[in-house]
Amino acid sequence: MAGRPQSLPLYYGDEVGLEGGKDPDNRRAMEWNEGRWNWELRAFIRSLLALRRISPALQTGTWHTEAADDLRGLCVFRRSRGREHAFLLLHTGCEHARVTLDLSALDLPAGFSATEQLSGVTLTPEGRALRLELPPLQGVLVTTVDPGTVR
Repeated sequence: MAGRPQSLPLYYGDEVGLEGGKDPDNRRAMEWNEGRWNWELRAFIRSLLALRRISPALQTGTWHTEAADDLRGLCVFRRSRGREHAFLLLHTGCEHARVTLDLSALDLPAGFSATEQLSGVTLTPEGRALRLELPPLQGVLVTTVDPGTVR
């Protein structure tokens, strides 16, 4: 969601887990009883929105499809602006998937680092590559950080 180039596809109630079914039950009235809200989901969506607000790559970066592998159920997209890059990896397969992001063509400075934004884990590059293992039915958002950039 935070990685897509267009406006975010949020409708009223999505951020609190508003239930709905197939049309015509797809949009129910907003649940105003905060005791019935999914606060964990709300916090997660707010963290994605905050990340997008501070990331030029996620706001206005160019969109690149890095990989689309139907057999493995894997898609990798990149948003780039200047020396900042954000990778969105989506894995719909039923087995763990090992992924190597080749960063050699990107204008990354020496000493760059990368962070998996959903967990906060710092990833250590191996030369000009990042290696990740994705569990089944998971997605990750990886951003590169220029050591000379202070936010």
